[in-house]
Amino acid sequence: EGLNTTDYPRMRLSWQKAYRSYWNWQLGFRADIGDIEQEYGFAGIDGLLPYFIHAEFYLWANEDIAGIRLELEKELNEENTEDYDEHKRE
Repeated sequence: EGLNTTDYPRMRLSWQKAYRSYWNWQLGFRADIGDIEQEYGFAGIDGLLPYFIHAEFYLWANEDIAGIRLELEKELNEENTEDYDEHKRE
């Protein structure tokens, strides 16, 4: 059974260190506050991939559960979609 913590407030304390251009290491502590109170330690890396794709990869754990989180995010703005439309017409 997965733990969905999006419905609960969170408190997060982290330390971040630049690793390379566009990349950071993070270590920290997260507490979910609400009906289910959980505390986690986490480690991860976040940064910018080619084509301006933002990536986050985290490992987190406590005494009862452990997990992995990977997020990829790309912002599409009007300029990006216009270039795409022009390319499709060619």
